[in-house]
Amino acid sequence: MNLFPNNSGQDGKGYNKPSSFGPKFLMMVVFTIVIGGMMLNFFQQGQQRPIKDGQGELAGDESFLDGTPFDVRNPFGGEFAATEDPDDPLTAGKEEVKARKLEPFVEKPEMLAGAAGRDRTGNVEKFGRIQEEGVVYLAHQLRASHAAGKLPGEPVLNTAKGDKVFSELIKNPDLYRGKPVELRANVVRAEKGRSPLQVAALPSGANPLDVNRLYRSYVYDQNQKFHLVYTLEDQSEELGHMADVVLRGYFCRLYTGEVNLRRNSGKLDKGTIPLLVASSYKKMVSASRSASERMSILPIAITLVFGICCIAGIVILVVNRRSDSTYEARRRASREKGVLARGGKAADEEASLEDKAAGNEDD
Repeated sequence: MNLFPNNSGQDGKGYNKPSSFGPKFLMMVVFTIVIGGMMLNFFQQGQQRPIKDGQGELAGDESFLDGTPFDVRNPFGGEFAATEDPDDPLTAGKEEVKARKLEPFVEKPEMLAGAAGRDRTGNVEKFGRIQEEGVVYLAHQLRASHAAGKLPGEPVLNTAKGDKVFSELIKNPDLYRGKPVELRANVVRAEKGRSPLQVAALPSGANPLDVNRLYRSYVYDQNQKFHLVYTLEDQSEELGHMADVVLRGYFCRLYTGEVNLRRNSGKLDKGTIPLLVASSYKKMVSASRSASERMSILPIAITLVFGICCIAGIVILVVNRRSDSTYEARRRASREKGVLARGGKAADEEASLEDKAAGNEDD
């Protein structure tokens, strides 16, 4: 099929009519660019978009938060208190040096009941050391389950399923306390220039775990809500600011602290967010697709490209036919005009000859 047929008609001088290939080709290119842009937008629909803050601004290098769960500032001027305990993870330059023994986990519902009594308060850490017994209790449960090879239970709330996890935990904390929830979110740092994961020491005297520290972080979920999280594994090297993650952890209680929401010219607002305890984050890799995902997209891409070609061909065919019909009308009009022009010229020549003949007779 010739998309750009040459018209066999000729003008009065015997030349083929001018070709309209250029404008039609340009039209096809523009049309293809438009459809290609629509395809690109279609494929980007499933990709995770950058999460925005409460004011609709993109989360960039600035931090969302100003403040941490520290309820009493360190009087020594640093983030952590100075101590001579060699097992203290907050001592500058010290690592875990003692081999601790994991104690058997015993269910104690009163621990979560005590956490419920501290809902909507601070008092999670003091001088960088965890004071919330509910956090230690849930961390011990997670660590003991992992050591025993037990798989975590299915989450009762999941942002991947469209659940409004934040809203449900705020409205019904007692219904979900101590139960697993799952978030798809971004890890955000509490202050600019710091790692998103910060060390929080476990109590030295009443620590049933075989580790002496947890890692505090904040996440911003798919519903654009904050959560305070304590995890067991050190992932500070692999998780940067705004890293895409999946978190499955246990809900402990509601934490209320000062949060900078950029609403009052830098002034701090009181904000209440859920406090979760988890083993670790699972990092999502959204930049590359698996082979199965690419194979599932391939038929769609082929169909869209074929559709573009068909639509472009139909448009060009219609334009060609319209051009042919208008050309015939223009050619007839041109011929009639030419005939009239030649007739008028012949009449003028005849009149001129008659005038010359009359002049000769007069002579």
